[in-house]
Amino acid sequence: MIDAKLLFNILKKNDVNFFAGVPDSILKNFSYVLDSDTTNENHIICANEGLALSTACGYYLSSGKIPLVYLQNSGFGKLINPLLSLAHNTLYSIPIIILMGHRGCSDFKDEPQHQKQGRVTEELLKLCDVYYEYLTNDTNKLSEQINALLYKAIHNKMPVCLLVKRNTLSNKIPNNLIKNKFSLGREFVIRKIVENLDTDDIVISSTGMISRELSEIRSERGEYPKDFLNVGAMGHASSIALGISIQKSSRRVYCIDGDGSVLMHMGSLPINSQYASCNFKHIVLNNNSHDSVGSQPTIFNKVSLSSILKSCGYKILTSVDDNTSLDKRLYELKESKGPTFLEINVKNGSRSNLGRPADIGDNLRNFIKHVNS
Repeated sequence: MIDAKLLFNILKKNDVNFFAGVPDSILKNFSYVLDSDTTNENHIICANEGLALSTACGYYLSSGKIPLVYLQNSGFGKLINPLLSLAHNTLYSIPIIILMGHRGCSDFKDEPQHQKQGRVTEELLKLCDVYYEYLTNDTNKLSEQINALLYKAIHNKMPVCLLVKRNTLSNKIPNNLIKNKFSLGREFVIRKIVENLDTDDIVISSTGMISRELSEIRSERGEYPKDFLNVGAMGHASSIALGISIQKSSRRVYCIDGDGSVLMHMGSLPINSQYASCNFKHIVLNNNSHDSVGSQPTIFNKVSLSSILKSCGYKILTSVDDNTSLDKRLYELKESKGPTFLEINVKNGSRSNLGRPADIGDNLRNFIKHVNS
């Protein structure tokens, strides 16, 4: 395995001093090093992967130095537009190192939402004319690999990619991972949401821990899976809910979202407010972090999510962070005429034995059956 701190030091030695990206579980040890060894001037956790590449391009244009963009391969699609229409050597010829976690790699068993993306990752890189190789597992070869990759980026005048397989990077997990001040547990809150639902309510849940916890709660209650678990496509849950809302205006449509997911596609928020029916209920479980990939911070410990939603045109807004008022707020949400927003501030973390949704195909068929009932 390669020590993430060593990788960071070799990059610095080669004058790679600016980092932009979206957190990934495969790269979390590298993220921990960035959190401890960089500042806001040379490390930006971006809203999505395309914005990370564009930010890196801006850095290069102002400094002439090569930046690094990090991401999971599931986000590569968002990166393709600025890659081909901005950084490619047929246009502005901007050299960048892309450090990309390879989920769905054939060497490891992975979740359904990562399998297709994993199989086509190398082909997509080839189609985009991006030279790539896998990060070495040999510490003695790491410096030589980075030097050669930087040479190719400069020589080809365009981004190059370093793919990272699971269990390649190691590092000590820091003791200062972001811990917010909130007391409500996310799984407890989702259980409360489920308890307040009517049998014909429609639920769409966001990627990450939210869908995993919702799936387990339904199973524990002996209820067949009738929710749409958006286990992939991060940032798109509320748009899926919008599409259902305008067709099923007589039934409540709940989107259970996360702060990292909302951040990724905030342009969807004013669209939701203008086009969703009055049945649209948008719940955001806000823990100020990308919890499922290492608890790296989002911006919502510094920026008011409720204020953003209000400015986007949501009709009713409220926020809760204590158990005493949770049931009341959920009842108000249920009875409101929306599009309505409820922010529930929750603490970080989840239990270690949390399972993962299975039988995705059956879940989909059950959801369609439920929606059309």
